Amino acid sequence: MSELTNKQARLIKSQITKLYGRNYIPLLTTDSTISIGDILLSEKDISPVIDSSVFPKELTELVEGKKLSQNITSSSEVNITTKLKGEAILSDYFKINDAGIVVQFNSSNQMFLKVQGIRQQSMKNFIDFRKLVLDMYVNAQISSKVYIVRGLVYADKYFLQFSGNSGGSVGFNLDAEVSTVDIEATADFSLKWKKDVGYNIDGSNGGVLAYRVSGVRLKRHLIPEGVQNQILLGMSESDALNMLSIDERRKLIDNDAFEVVDLTDEVLLARDSENG
Repeated sequence: MSELTNKQARLIKSQITKLYGRNYIPLLTTDSTISIGDILLSEKDISPVIDSSVFPKELTELVEGKKLSQNITSSSEVNITTKLKGEAILSDYFKINDAGIVVQFNSSNQMFLKVQGIRQQSMKNFIDFRKLVLDMYVNAQISSKVYIVRGLVYADKYFLQFSGNSGGSVGFNLDAEVSTVDIEATADFSLKWKKDVGYNIDGSNGGVLAYRVSGVRLKRHLIPEGVQNQILLGMSESDALNMLSIDERRKLIDNDAFEVVDLTDEVLLARDSENG
């Protein structure tokens, strides 16, 4: 199983943040079937400890944002040249009636993502799912240390390429009837060649690029003194919550002390801290 390096994951994170104005956790490998409603055991996991399929379908139903098809580059060090049908350019790579693009990396550690149908997916009924999660925690069916997948960045088709040590280049055939400049991003595509480049992911069948997670935490103004003291002594909040008895948890839930909060940035911070 091959995975993205930390540098590569940060490049994807940065571009997705620019695209949607919010952070997502890059999926490090394609060997995952992560989906909305999955419950992960730790911030490192990509395989669920509890699969969303065990929950009622109406609780894990998703809603989607607008689909986009575009070319996403990590910097100006990635140059894209488009050839339309009938143009007499890039003759070393394409016939006169072919359409295609050539991507040239001018330095190492750069990224190119050609994507069709990329969009955000989120849980439609998070309020009811939140109630279920809190009930599971209060009854010790899940730990406070788990992460619930509540949002995805999904694509119908994509090709992700990273540059090699000296750059490199990638070429794509474009399948388009109309010879207009917007085919660079919107036309169907297939890989023609890659030269002197690094790690790539062929997502011809589509898949998840990144995800967001949430978890059980206490409302700041309702943290019990005992839990607060443990946190002040250096224990994480999730560990302190996990030590509570079922009776203690029920008292807190009766006082509306728990909430399910977004922990995406917490996971990203943990990854960065672990890898320096």
